[in-house]
Amino acid sequence: MPNVAVELGEKSADFGVKSAYGEPQVVDGVMFTPVALTVSGFGGGQAEGADGGGGAASPSRSASTCTARKGSASSPTGSRSSPSRCRSCVSRAVRSPASSVPSRSDDDPVARALDAAAGQVTAAVAAVLAANPVVLIDGRSGAGKTSLARLVATRWPLAGRVQLIALDSIYPGWDGLEAGVETARAEILKPHGRGLIGTWQRWDWERAAPAESHAVDPALGVILEGCGVLTPQTARLADVRVWVESPDAARKARALARDGDTFRPHWDRWAAQEERHIERDAPQQLADLIVRVP
Repeated sequence: MPNVAVELGEKSADFGVKSAYGEPQVVDGVMFTPVALTVSGFGGGQAEGADGGGGAASPSRSASTCTARKGSASSPTGSRSSPSRCRSCVSRAVRSPASSVPSRSDDDPVARALDAAAGQVTAAVAAVLAANPVVLIDGRSGAGKTSLARLVATRWPLAGRVQLIALDSIYPGWDGLEAGVETARAEILKPHGRGLIGTWQRWDWERAAPAESHAVDPALGVILEGCGVLTPQTARLADVRVWVESPDAARKARALARDGDTFRPHWDRWAAQEERHIERDAPQQLADLIVRVP
């Protein structure tokens, strides 16, 4: 006899419905599987709004909360230039009190822009009214995605941890933008939307081979950042979608300052993949928020 609850959860995942399953229970000789459904923004930027356009759907959820059956996971990752350098982390998710200490953002236009953007993103996360929202942050190399993602993680407005994952840790090499995004969709976003534990495997840039695996807890929120992450297929599995924009010269200067000679010979090769993504997927049109960084 088919398990209707599980089938319902799996079939509804692509439409923005997240599900979590309890342990099967036998009542009067009949086995039941408890299931909790949580509704997110339908269409992920494809649904037509009140104006008939194709803008991103407004994320909304019921007050129900998905709870994982077991486990929680951290997601340490490394940059392309140095596998030992952490480009993502798991942060505590408590509301941080405002500080009266002057920060570098007071006289740094990039820091000011990122600080303001982090406030917008965390406000959007809080408005979702769910315990485990998914945030996608896309943009071209050097735009400020990783810095923004870290700020949002440290200011996460919900109780519990948030899982911060960088696509830099998943792309399978310098020609792997599209493959990395598909891996993230299939192994992180889709299981998370079904209330199931997902797993992804880190790519070792030095060895050019897969490395250790990491788990993703469906009961916790996720911030997934990286070039190419915002597509029509991933957008419908997310609650908050962000595109980070920055001038080409500034982006390149920041990216090469960060990754140095490792990235320099591959800049054009990677940029061509970014351009194909923008032409094919129109991520700016799928975004709920567009962030402009000097």
